[in-house]
Amino acid sequence: MVKNNLDLDIPVQNMTSEDVLYSKTINKNTSQDSEQKKYFNKKEWNISSPKRYKQFVLNITGKHFLFSKDNIFTKVDIVKYPQHIYYIEDYYDSTLGVIKVTGLSKYAKILAQKQLQEKGELHEDQTVHFFSQYKVGKNQNFLFYEILPKNLHLQNLDLATKTQEGFVYFDTVCLLYGLLSQNKTKKPKAIILRGDGYLTLIVGYKKKVLFAQKYPLENISAHAINETFNDCVRELKDINSQIDTIEWIEELSESPTSPEVTSEDNITIVKWPLAKLTGDNGKTYWSSLPFVVQTISPNVCFGPKQELPILFLEKIEKWILLALLIISFSFIGASYFLYQNTKDLQKSNTALKNYLSILTEKMQKKKFFQTLNQLKTQHLEDTVKFSKKLEKAIISPNILTLWNSIAKIIPENFQLNKLNVDYNNANQTDILLEGIIDSDISTVQASFSKFLIKLEQNGYTIKEKNIELDLDKSYFRLLITKDL
Repeated sequence: MVKNNLDLDIPVQNMTSEDVLYSKTINKNTSQDSEQKKYFNKKEWNISSPKRYKQFVLNITGKHFLFSKDNIFTKVDIVKYPQHIYYIEDYYDSTLGVIKVTGLSKYAKILAQKQLQEKGELHEDQTVHFFSQYKVGKNQNFLFYEILPKNLHLQNLDLATKTQEGFVYFDTVCLLYGLLSQNKTKKPKAIILRGDGYLTLIVGYKKKVLFAQKYPLENISAHAINETFNDCVRELKDINSQIDTIEWIEELSESPTSPEVTSEDNITIVKWPLAKLTGDNGKTYWSSLPFVVQTISPNVCFGPKQELPILFLEKIEKWILLALLIISFSFIGASYFLYQNTKDLQKSNTALKNYLSILTEKMQKKKFFQTLNQLKTQHLEDTVKFSKKLEKAIISPNILTLWNSIAKIIPENFQLNKLNVDYNNANQTDILLEGIIDSDISTVQASFSKFLIKLEQNGYTIKEKNIELDLDKSYFRLLITKDL
């Protein structure tokens, strides 16, 4: 039999007794408007208002939706927006999956990329992002990946550094992986997101993704969603017959829809809450993303990683303001005592000491000094480091410039699978290159040496070099620097 208990086991802030997900007997006097009643009664949704979440922009096929409290704004200038936000890309044409490779763990990503290319799944105009990697035996690794359109992906990373306040860049798969990573048990968890024209299914626990796939929808009708959902269930049962629950997340819709299940499915659908959002165009939107965004860790983002310290500063901003406020009041209090007791300095001094003693005692009870010292030692130094990195990033060549520079001189038989740029050093930019040399073992060393010479001729300094020879293909790893 299908389970009817749809109580959420996910963190939603300040949920009340009225925030039940589903009940066969719904109080007819519940104070919900007509649209909310419709979704409670017919669609079994929990309509709830997110108490607090970071503002974010969802980009669906070039159209931006800014989520802010209970509103959606469709007319927003990302570059000039005055607040730091999350930027979430809905990649309709991305592909994802889990791939198994055989080889040393340190070369697993290179081997996986090569394997995807050989299968015809990864092309020159695409790039692959690996979310996780885990070992299952000697030289056996599984990797969870997503193939993205290269130009748009690089443009989004570059755009984050050009906006007025910056942003942290995700896509919807990042969000799902972030939710899955929070599952600390070894029992696999299944999550489906209904996006714009597709369903995304991801299965796993902790950071081990067992299965991931996108399923295109023919249309947004209930029939099409049911048919595609049945495909998901069949895949799910093949992976693990013990999975009996699927979490359902609605990305953004004017008419939220979920599949119908039967007793034969033996599946429970746990729907994430829906937020009712009013658009600046007069439309009403429904979405679960505000609840997802307030739950996930920003560390699952694509980048830029330099933006992450800003998120921490936003969290401690109120504590810094509180500290300044307390200090201000202490001075006002001191001035008051001195003014009232100018004829008796001894009395004034005693009163001031008593006042400060009481204030200090109260602050110690609230662990104010401990908190302030902790913030200073643990995080303010990171802020200084971040500002230095940002300054260096501004004067350094961006990743597109570096990519084009290296692409012009790399030999044809070299496949560059990884390019990482690090702005940590004071006067240099560190660049990590990893890839494959698709050449006979007898000519690999000569090709590699020529490449090193070309790099030096173009102003790069070779810091570290490593090459692992093989009969069919060889692997290289280079750490080079570029003076600013």
